[in-house]
Formats: sequence, structure tokens, C-alpha cells
Amino acid sequence: MMKNKHIVKRLGTEVENSTPDMRDAILRQCERQEGSVYEMTTQPTQRRKSAWVRRLAVAAAAVFVAGFGVWYGYGQFAVDAVIGIDVNPSIELKINRSESVLSATPLNEDAEAILDGMDLKNVDLDVAVNALIGSMLKNGYVSEIKNSVLISVEKADSAKSAALQQRLSEEVGSLLEAYSVGGAVLTQTVSEDERLQSLAELYGISMGKAALVDLLVSQDARLKYADIAALPINDINLLLSGRQDGMQGVSLEGTASSGEYIGEEKAKPIALVDAGIEESAATFIKAKLDFDDGRMVYEVDFYAGSNEYEYEIDALTGEIVSRDMDTEGLPPVPSTPSPSTPPPTPAPSVKPVTPSPVIPTPTPTPTPPPSSAPDVPSAKPSPSETTYIGEEQAKAIALTHAGLTEADVTHMSVKLERDDGYMTYEVEFRQGRIEYEYEIDSLTGDILEWDSDYDD
Repeated sequence: MMKNKHIVKRLGTEVENSTPDMRDAILRQCERQEGSVYEMTTQPTQRRKSAWVRRLAVAAAAVFVAGFGVWYGYGQFAVDAVIGIDVNPSIELKINRSESVLSATPLNEDAEAILDGMDLKNVDLDVAVNALIGSMLKNGYVSEIKNSVLISVEKADSAKSAALQQRLSEEVGSLLEAYSVGGAVLTQTVSEDERLQSLAELYGISMGKAALVDLLVSQDARLKYADIAALPINDINLLLSGRQDGMQGVSLEGTASSGEYIGEEKAKPIALVDAGIEESAATFIKAKLDFDDGRMVYEVDFYAGSNEYEYEIDALTGEIVSRDMDTEGLPPVPSTPSPSTPPPTPAPSVKPVTPSPVIPTPTPTPTPPPSSAPDVPSAKPSPSETTYIGEEQAKAIALTHAGLTEADVTHMSVKLERDDGYMTYEVEFRQGRIEYEYEIDSLTGDILEWDSDYDD
């Protein structure tokens, strides 16, 4: 108030001094009129003039103070931009046009730990960002093996928003480098969006992270929003970098670290050893980091001979999550049964190299029918069915391949079924939480396809 009174008094003085005093000039003009007498009353005029000047000065000062107050209040208390900082902690900073922090809001529990006891109100933006990144480094949220940080800027002026985005990217990058961390800094500009804001509030993340998750999920229908929203920014960065157009609208400085995981070069041998394939005999299709069933996995796909193998390997532990082998579209290679497994008994004069049709050409000297008729869909067995290996043989082939005995498994089922015009044995069983499925040629005993997967 004292400052405002001083401003009003000073403005009044300036207005009064700037108003011309015409009284003396008028009197000099009157003296030139001879023989005329004029009575002049000067005091009331002076009072009227002084009162008018004072009222004008007060009004002008009031207008100035009011305008200054509105301008100052708008500049100091109005939100000019919203900055989202995400690692796994998600923090939202609101700043005024002087880049002073108006509020710092933790959006999840990790962020509350980062802001614990830290008062950033009225602190300069650069100082606040420095303090937050330093706290994340200290608490292990950012490190050499988890080095990604997301900076999102929401500001009405797009040009100024882009400039602020770039400046913050450089500042955070320099800060991480000062801590000997080769950072990967993602930056983006976001606009007000009711859908993204609702998702951000639902999952306890910033609107910037909500936009980044939305980008990734839109590219892969297998991914669930809730699963990806729970991932740290470093994992999302790794998943995006493995997709061709994954970084659309997002700027990246540096490379996301995969040091937390076993790596592609360790995932490959795990798959090869499990399949019993030498590396020299395998042609790899892909080996990349992906996300499936709530965990980070390496997808390892390769060919060996006429078979295609697909593996999913836990990126943290190296555990085989799922495996699959397929010969579809490729010439089958006859399998070599284990010495302990009775060999298949095809007809003497027939050596098929492809899955047999339902009605193969009868052999000149058919073998006697087996003691128990196979489970054939037709009501009356045909002579060709005498060449089927039988359910017991199919079961033994599947168990041997899985490295198990019948005593090790539960829920065993064997069915003779038609598949693409051919008869095959479908063998299914469980060992603990692992489900096995086999498709075996009904005549040759060849494993046409197999799969094992964890039942979560």
C-alpha cells in the first residue's frame, strides 16, 4: 500500500507540473487596456484549478495502479506452460511466463518420494528441473542401465513451446552427463486433450506419458494400455525404438540402455540349446526385445532345416516363456525317435515324405490291424488305417521330444483329427504350469508342429 500511495502522489505532482499556469499572462494583457478597470479574483481560480488537477492525478494514478496490478498478477500467477517430467516418477510443473514454478505436483507414489520435503514453489524452472533429476539419480530411478527421461511441454505458443522443449532437452542431457550417465532424453510437445487427460488421471501419469503410451499401443494391438502405462520410460523407449515409425512426434537425444536385461546375444543361445540346434545350422529371422503377458521378453525366431522355431525368453531371467516349431509350408524332415521309443511302423513299400491323405494308396501287403482300433472319425475303419502309428506311439513321441515321462505330466489327451485334408494326432498335456501341444503325422510319426506355453 505504501508503494501504491507513493506512485499516486508522484503521478499527481507530474500532472500538476505539466498543466500550464495562464493567470499572469492574462493579467499582462489586461494592463494594456487604458481607462478600464478589471477586478480579478485569483484565489478561487487557483483552488478550482488545484482541485481539478488533484482529481485528474488521482484518477490517472488509480488507472495506472489497477492496470499494473492486473498485468503483474497475470504475469506472476497465471499458468503459462505445463512441464511433465517422467522416468517412472511422474511430476507435473506449472510455470508462469517468467518461468517461475507455480506448483509441483506428484502424480504417483514414486513421485511423492522424489518430492518429499522439497518446496519448489517460486523457484526458477531450471533450478527445479536440476533438483528433480538430481533426486531421481540419487534414488536410483535414473542410472546407466535405466537412462531415459521424458520431458513434455504444453504451452499455447507453439514456437515458444518448441524452443522450451529443446532447451530442457539440452539441460537434462548435460545434467545426466555431469553425473556420468549417458542419458536418453525424449521430448515432445503436447496439446490439451480430454481423452489423454482422463487416461493420465486414471493411471497416475502425466499427460505427456499418456500421449507416449497411446503412441505405442496404437502401433501394436497386442499391447494393453494399463500394462504399458505401468512401465518406466526406459522400457517404453526401448519398445518404441524397435518399431519403424515408433518415434513419430517425439524427439530423442541419446540411446536407451538395455543393460538391465540379458541381451539379444544371450537370448539366441538359450533358444538354440533348447531346440537342440547348432548355431551354424540356424538362420535367424529376428531377435528383439518385446513385451508380452506383463513382462519384457526377447522374441527369437529362426529356421533350421525345414522347421521354423519361435521362442519367447524372459528378458530379465533368461527363462523360456514359450516355444513353438512349425513345418507349415516347408518339406517335413523325418524325426529320429529316441532309442527307448519304439520306431514307427509305416507300410513296407511306402515311405511318405509329406503328410498322408485320409485315403492313401493301399499297400500290396497290408500289415495286420492293431490290437486296438484307432479313434477314427468314420464309423467303419478303412484298410489304410492299419498304417497309423497309434495313440500310444504318438504320445511317446511327444513326451520324448519334451524330455518328460508320462508320470511327469497331467491332463494328457490324444486325438486323431483331420487337418488340411490329412490325418494327424493332436497330443496335449501339462507339466506344472506349462502346457504342451503337439501335432504328429499319423503315418510317419513326424512332429509337424509343437508348442509350449506358460499358463498364467
